[in-house]
This record gives sequence, C-alpha cells and structure tokens, in this order.
Amino acid sequence: MLRALGVVSGLALFALAFAAFGKAPTNVARATAGCWPGKAHTSGTSLNTIAVSGQGNRSYLLHVPGSYNGADPVALVFSFHGLGSNAAQQELYSGLSALSDTEGFIAVYPEGTVNIVGDQFWSFVPGVPPDDTLFTSELLDSLESQLCIDPNYVFSSGMSNGAIMSSHLACSLSSRIAAVAPVAGAYYPPLIASVPADTCPDTRAVPMIAFHGTADTTIPFNGGTGIGGVNFRLPIDNNTPDEDVMEDWQIHNGCTSGRTETTISSEVRRIEYDGCVDDATVELYAVDGGGHTWPGAIDVPPLGYTTHDISATQLMWQFFQAHPFAVTPSVDTDGDTIPNASDADNDNDGCSDAREAGTDPLQGGARNAKNFWDFGDMPDLSMVPMRDGKVRVNDIVLVVQHYFNDDAGGTAPINRNSDPLSVPPPTGYHPAYDRGAIIGPHTWDVAPPDGQIRINDILFVVSQYYNDCS
Repeated sequence: MLRALGVVSGLALFALAFAAFGKAPTNVARATAGCWPGKAHTSGTSLNTIAVSGQGNRSYLLHVPGSYNGADPVALVFSFHGLGSNAAQQELYSGLSALSDTEGFIAVYPEGTVNIVGDQFWSFVPGVPPDDTLFTSELLDSLESQLCIDPNYVFSSGMSNGAIMSSHLACSLSSRIAAVAPVAGAYYPPLIASVPADTCPDTRAVPMIAFHGTADTTIPFNGGTGIGGVNFRLPIDNNTPDEDVMEDWQIHNGCTSGRTETTISSEVRRIEYDGCVDDATVELYAVDGGGHTWPGAIDVPPLGYTTHDISATQLMWQFFQAHPFAVTPSVDTDGDTIPNASDADNDNDGCSDAREAGTDPLQGGARNAKNFWDFGDMPDLSMVPMRDGKVRVNDIVLVVQHYFNDDAGGTAPINRNSDPLSVPPPTGYHPAYDRGAIIGPHTWDVAPPDGQIRINDILFVVSQYYNDCS
C-alpha cells in the first residue's frame, strides 16, 4: 500500500535528511520514576535486530536523540512503513527522527517481512503469518530493557499498510500503546468484509488521530476498490454520510459529544469526536484533493497531491503528548502534589526512589540504618553529623579523625565522651566504632572483625560519597 514510495528520488530523501538539523533539543523527561542505574545509549540512527519467538531475527531502525541521558524516562514512537517500502524510507518520509532530535523522544522504525510478490508488508489479519503484533510486543520489551522509556508514553504511527498496522495495535496491544496516528490508512476491523476473523478484541479506549486524502486512489477515502482490487471501507462508506471507520472508533471509545467539523485551511478539515472514555479523542484530518501521502512531507507525485498546510508529524506528536495512558491519582506521601505512582522521589529527599532501591551501596543504594554516615535514621540522631541521611564531606572527615584517634590495641579507656561521634572526636578506642557496637556491623567496616577502623573503611565511605545522591 505504499509501493510507490520506492520512486522517491535520492535527491528528495537527501533534502529531507538535511532538514533534520533544526532548533536545540528539548528533552522530554516524564514524571515516571527515572532509571537507576542509567541506561546509556549512543545518539543517532542505528540498524538493529531482535530474535522474535517463532520468527527468527527481525530488524528495525532505532533513532535516539542527542538529549537522551539514560536516566530521565522519555517517550517512544513507533512508525511503520507502507507496503513495498522499508524502515529507512519511512524514517526519511515521516520526518520523525528530525522531530525526535528537537523534542527528545525515541523513534523506532520496524522492518516488515516480504510477501509472496516480494513486497515488505505488515500482517494484521489473525491466522496470516507472521504475527506482527507479537513482533511489536517483543520489540517493545527489548527496547524497554535497553533504554529509559516511559511506559505511559508509548505511541504508534504509520503510513498506509503501516497505518493499518498501527490501528490494529489499538485493537490488539492497547495495554501498551497509549495512542495511535495512522496516515492514509485508518482502520477498524474488519478491513475487508470477507474476513470475519478480523476483529477488535481489546476494549480499552485508545485515542486516535488520523490523516487521509480525499483523492487517495490506493486506499480510497470514500471506500471501494483500491490497490490490488481490494474493496476497502476506509474511512468513509459511500452509503453513509459519516466516517464508517472513525465512527466505529468513536463508538469503541465511548465518545458522546457527536461529530464536529472544523475548517483548518482551504485544503484541510478536522473531523472530531470528543467526550470519550479516558479522554480517548478520535480525530480525522481530511485533506481535500490529497493523495496517498503524508501531510507536510516531501512531495512524491506518483502518490498524489501532498498538502503543506499541516504537518502530520507535528500534529501527531502534539496529540501524543496530550494523550498518555491515564494515570489514576494516588497517595501523595511527600505532599509535593505529585501522586506516588508518578513521583520519582516519594520521600522528597533529593535522591530518586529508583536509586535508593539499588542493591549496591557504592551506587547510592542499599541505605542502611547501621551505616550512620548515610541514612540518618539511627535511634539517636545526634550521632549523625549532618542529620540529613546523605554522605557528606564532614562525615568523611569524621571517619578519618576516628581512624587516627583509634587505639589499635583496643586497651584505651572507654566512654571518654558521652557522644562518641561528636566533633572534635574522642581520643582513644570506643566501642561505638566496633562491629556490633550500635545495632550491628558497620556497613563500611569490611576488614576482619577485629573491632578496628581500617583504611578500607575510609575508602568505602569516600567511594559511597562520590556515588551518593548528595
């Protein structure tokens, strides 16, 4: 359904690639808890493969913006190519990577498989292999393990056959795809009346923004015979005044406001259904005289007329930002107006919950009351110099002072000072520095259990200082 994209000239593709250079990046960090340890990744576009259950290796292009830092969660946008096209052409034609660089989200361009006539395509009809929904789900699993992705901000877009694939994900992967944006291929099953197995099993209301040209002959705007002699019902049925597919989606999404139409320009109209469950708005940008094209993209004459009155890429990104997964309000432990479910720092101590939950004390995690240089929750808080639960320079100095005042033989009188951790430190040996002297072994005391503060203890607390949130 996008075979004609193969005729896009190399010069036009170069021009689009060159246009990727624009304004300074804006990192799209989310309220979702960050990633610790961070998930670093080089920026730019890379070709990757993934082993998919029962399918062998599948490929995809991954574009990571320069603003990505591996710690702040960012949005992810899938973009599926059309029939006979490929991931590289989709990256250039959609312009999503250029927008990714300015807005800070991650763009992913999956690669389809080859059908019996040699065209790459997407399979969305049950029982017709390969299972591209499974491919998308396992690809998302892999990406979330490699990158700091906000699961509430995962979206799907696509062109033509790829647009239908994105629409299909709203029916079969709605638990992971927050919203979809089909271009020249909005779809609600069945795509073809003769395939009754093509259904929409997911009941979740999924926001949709669609784009379609009224002069599209590949997938006719008014339905009827299109590419390959297929009789489509997208997105308007000739026998009814309203959009069949879009009306199906508004019924699916429980929209109650009715159909409204707004004139955007002499070429573009926006048809909208609002008042939907979970704000799952359904929108269609109808391009009068538009062909089988991506609004705002480079002109590809064999595909028909391309409007430049709107940019599908810009509009879908704005729509995505406004339609993440609905976050249910919950308890706000620290009173900062951010619900716990979305708060990266629920105790508001300046150290992310993800980092505090770590298991390596040298990476800022494994905070322990037994380490009174760290957490500040000792029974007697006067024993914690800064009383803030963070590793500070004066804490390190105090450890060093204790080391040089410790009695290696352990024979000096004890209880010379009622507060063994006061400054200046006590002289001589004190049981407070022993293993087990407070509530258990000091977590920095990694020497044999001889009750002495050692050099490695000092090195430990210094190492923790440089890796602590403070």
